[in-house]
Amino acid sequence: MAKNSEKKPPGHIDLPRLFEAEALSLLEAVARGKLLHATKNIRDSGGPLEERLRELLGSRMPSGIEVQTGYLYDVDSNCTPQIDAMLLSSQDNHTMMTVDNGCIYGPFTSCLAAIEVKSAVGNLSAQLDQVHAIEKSVREMKKQLVSRRASSGARLPELVTVLFFATSETLKLAELRKWYDANLSKAPTYVVLLDRACIVTREAQMKQFMEMSDAPAVGFDEHRNPGLACLCGPENGDSLGRGRVLMWLYFTLLNAATMFGGNLRPASEFVSDAARRFALHRVVLLKDAQAWPARFALAAKPRTKVS
Repeated sequence: MAKNSEKKPPGHIDLPRLFEAEALSLLEAVARGKLLHATKNIRDSGGPLEERLRELLGSRMPSGIEVQTGYLYDVDSNCTPQIDAMLLSSQDNHTMMTVDNGCIYGPFTSCLAAIEVKSAVGNLSAQLDQVHAIEKSVREMKKQLVSRRASSGARLPELVTVLFFATSETLKLAELRKWYDANLSKAPTYVVLLDRACIVTREAQMKQFMEMSDAPAVGFDEHRNPGLACLCGPENGDSLGRGRVLMWLYFTLLNAATMFGGNLRPASEFVSDAARRFALHRVVLLKDAQAWPARFALAAKPRTKVS
């Protein structure tokens, strides 16, 4: 047999490493935003990060799913607050208006997920309340629509909400815990702390009721029956932690798309496999966390000597 006919090893795409590179690109976008901020262009300083995240997610969604920025509206002419990134079902999105900065006005019935994107933690309470204001607005729109229709009609999508922090150096765990203690029902579906490779979410109530403290993974659908908030992350010591958290966010948004966005059953099987293969794990319940677990702690920056 000729040497060139020998079987070659299959190609390999390293998904965690790919998403780690994308996580670094998001942190680079934060650095570009800081350059704009230094010129006193405060309004546009968050633009590079928002644009990069929309591109990162949108370019990987199946046909029929789009990622846009803008507002959601209903037939009563009500509008949500502006949304940095929204996952829409294209077949259900009849855009009413597009403005010069790229923002669209899309029907709320087409929205699968709403993401608020922050370069850093500022007024944490206000940032969390901002996401809740979007969710509350969509909830009221659904309520009005359901109250007027004669029959049960078509199923409306469930809205996944995300507060995405690229950096969280200034975040005080006690402040986060205090907000969740007082506002658990208002919490976003996910709070992403990219630089810490951490996601805050509400684990399934049944899992916590059964005291499954060693539960192997946090699933994509546990928020549908939410219990207490927990800090979640990849395996301890994972050098690609930021990439794994970003990849998990991508797949959970893809899961939202496959649950509602048309004929995506094959993609749904792929997502189910990804949920098992790239699982995040509960590290600690937020209410029990008195300090950042070591895996979520940020490396101290070297001090600059003053001559």
